Amino acid sequence: MASHNWLRFNGQIIATSGRSLLDLPLMDGLSALYYLAVKGGREEDVRKFDSRLWMPPKGVRADPRSPWSAENETAAFQAVKAMVSGKGPTPKPAGSPS
Repeated sequence: MASHNWLRFNGQIIATSGRSLLDLPLMDGLSALYYLAVKGGREEDVRKFDSRLWMPPKGVRADPRSPWSAENETAAFQAVKAMVSGKGPTPKPAGSPS
């Protein structure tokens, strides 16, 4: 569960540790800020926040490994289309273990 929600888990541990954000390494500080931003939010709202957070800015081409790349978005759409039509297997999220 912690690895699936690492930003939130790590951020909660750090944010509740009593340490100053200014004294933390950058990544730990960002985890704490993320936790504080989503703390108490409904899962739907957190998903929307994550979508906006991780989507590349307009006009910037997404890295080919990103779920936002044109190729991965097309593949995800095709997988959902096949799943809904009953013509394909249930897709696994990108980067998930085989």
